[in-house]
Amino acid sequence: HGDDPQRFIDEVERVCALFRAAGLRRGGVYELLAVLVLRRVLGPASIDAAHIERFRGIYEAMKRHHWWLTGPEDFPACAMLLGRPEDPATIGAGADAIYRALHERAHLWRGDSLQTAANVLYLAGAEPVELADRYALLLAGFRDGGAHIGLEQYDELAILCFLAWPVERVLATVLEYRRELLATQRWIGKTGALNLAARTGAFSRCLALSPAFVEAPFTSYQWFIRRSLRRTFPLDPVLFAPWNPWSHLGGDAELVIGAGTEDRYHLAGACRDFARLCADRGRPVQVDLRPGGHDWAYWTPVFKDWMPWLVRAPDRGRIVPLANAVSSLAAQPS
Repeated sequence: HGDDPQRFIDEVERVCALFRAAGLRRGGVYELLAVLVLRRVLGPASIDAAHIERFRGIYEAMKRHHWWLTGPEDFPACAMLLGRPEDPATIGAGADAIYRALHERAHLWRGDSLQTAANVLYLAGAEPVELADRYALLLAGFRDGGAHIGLEQYDELAILCFLAWPVERVLATVLEYRRELLATQRWIGKTGALNLAARTGAFSRCLALSPAFVEAPFTSYQWFIRRSLRRTFPLDPVLFAPWNPWSHLGGDAELVIGAGTEDRYHLAGACRDFARLCADRGRPVQVDLRPGGHDWAYWTPVFKDWMPWLVRAPDRGRIVPLANAVSSLAAQPS
């Protein structure tokens, strides 16, 4: 669309106003994602009230079939489905048919993750049983190949169903990529931004919000976090060193770290400690600590403030300069 960052932000605000006028509930970051998808679906056409009315019709059709499940997290799916030729009622019924087929034939758990997968698969324009059977073959193959497929992977597996390859080729290719990635590039969860920046060297800028500055052997973390870390990283601190953020400091990328000052995992204090270490080593870093917790109510406005910086605009949003973060914030409880 040839936007600069400010024009894009203005467009997001304009479309969000159309959402309000259409009576759609506020969706936080999901509204931003929906706008991105709508721009992709509609191409050069401007998003107008008629598009949002159809968007709302698709959302309400979903809600008729899944009243308790459907919410703002389905806004991006509604935006994707806007490009389908069918009327909203047909789209809602078709996505629900896929939802039921996946549950019955692939034995997936009911819930939000299954609804998202069904919404994605509706874009394929195939029969529900055909889609569910292909999905089930991929699911079984990945699990046999040692890959963990849980609720959070339902939608990712749905995307793989679109590949116009035999199931065997999809499985062989993806499992080979998985083996190579696990052998060379390890990252999970909130350690991902810093590790990707440090290990790949592919990013010039890195925004790490509520980052988990983990250290092996992970004995101080809650059991469910510890289990995920141990599945991904070596327990030996020496072997873990290439992924230790306290060692690589996010590599050479321009770095911003931030957390809510009321974060339940005390990550604001960890950010201050990390900033001190960076200062000692001469590694430039910017710190953004502001009121908030460990949730989207904190992440969404911070991300919006820093988005111009991420796309190389001069506006750096609201920040706490490093010197202030290390001095005046040091006295705050972590």
